[in-house]
Amino acid sequence: MARRLVAALVSALDSALVSRRGALPLIASIGALPLLVALAAPAQAQFTPGDIYVASWKKTIYKVDPTTWAVTTFADQADGIDGVSGLVWHPNDELLVLSYYNDTVFSFDSAGVATAKWTAANGLNGPFGQNGLACTVGGLTYVANWDNRELLEIPLGGAATVLADAADSIAHPDGFIAGPCKNLYLANRDGKNVLQVTPGGNVAVFDTLPDQPMSIALHPDGCLYVACLYGDVYKYQDHKASLRRKLVGFGRKLATPVIRFNRDYSKLLFTSSGKGNLALIDPTTGSVTEVLPAGSLGSPLGLEVVGGHDDIGIHDYRYDARESGTGGVFPSIDASGHPVFGESMTLELRDFVGGGLVSVVTGYNEDPQTQGNGTFFVSLTPGDYTVLQITVGGTPGVAGDGDLDYTDDIGVDPALDCVEWYLQAFCDDPTPDNSGYSLSNPLRLITRSF
Repeated sequence: MARRLVAALVSALDSALVSRRGALPLIASIGALPLLVALAAPAQAQFTPGDIYVASWKKTIYKVDPTTWAVTTFADQADGIDGVSGLVWHPNDELLVLSYYNDTVFSFDSAGVATAKWTAANGLNGPFGQNGLACTVGGLTYVANWDNRELLEIPLGGAATVLADAADSIAHPDGFIAGPCKNLYLANRDGKNVLQVTPGGNVAVFDTLPDQPMSIALHPDGCLYVACLYGDVYKYQDHKASLRRKLVGFGRKLATPVIRFNRDYSKLLFTSSGKGNLALIDPTTGSVTEVLPAGSLGSPLGLEVVGGHDDIGIHDYRYDARESGTGGVFPSIDASGHPVFGESMTLELRDFVGGGLVSVVTGYNEDPQTQGNGTFFVSLTPGDYTVLQITVGGTPGVAGDGDLDYTDDIGVDPALDCVEWYLQAFCDDPTPDNSGYSLSNPLRLITRSF
């Protein structure tokens, strides 16, 4: 890394933490809250993270092993389901499923025991949709009330309310996904458009499509994916309507597709009622790998991967921006958990030189600058960045031996709701191949109450 950058940062370090405009809540927690007790309560039996569940019209839910691709029946009409479609794994470790004909959302535990969670008494009227259920980290659930042309919002332990309806241009809300900044992207089938819905119920058209959108997915890098009636999957780079392109097409030969990302967002799972197979789609290249042949699932209308996904507000990227340290080892920075008020998150520093003094730079904006063999992304606009110095573990001087996990609760501060943060770390590590410092990849976080 160029000496001018290091000098600018190190000269500002007169303590372990130098705050210029308010530190990242992970590092300096503001009014930290304990984790929600309801979400932390252990279940008697637990779902296996990564297992796939498929709702097959009308009265079957399949379980698919993601390693062997073996298909077994998880639930059927004996459990009371009738007209199943959308599925979602809830943070309470329960699988929720829409049941159209009896106006019910059923909750299943991992043993397949069903409970009617919400019914017509809660305002349900024909709940249906390929992604017609979504929930947030905090347990807030959204339900497609298809016959009423409504989007319902149900807080943890609370009553259902109508977030948006036909008066807001909701035609039929077949699929939706929670974004990182307190908004939903909604596949509005008969409107032939994708809508954005805010927590206050404000609705705006995101894009109008050449076909009816059925199912929707979102990647932490900001790319939005929409599967339409006959199977075509569109990709919106950086969730921008102007950057829409067709990722993969099936010649308009399929029907009612459903998509869902696997837990680490490396593959889009894809199935359709017209074919009943299961395929993996590469979200970058659009290449398709069929893992279950046609007819394996029988009119699938819902798809879920249980166990929770990596948080949509955490994105590590640009590994080509790094500069290696001792032994030619490239360090990295990542995070796990949730940058959500009242939740916990762990900052993960990996593969620095053992015992190294690492400076973690946190800022509000990107400003890529070439530094030696790498690129430094965090803007150093005066007043807009924070630096934290951390001594990592490992045997001093040993290549790649310097790791550290830093865990804290995210505090509550309305001013930090939906704020983007950019982090990158460097370490004093002179080697013949760099400018005296190793450099990690950048990391983007979005802190939020959602």
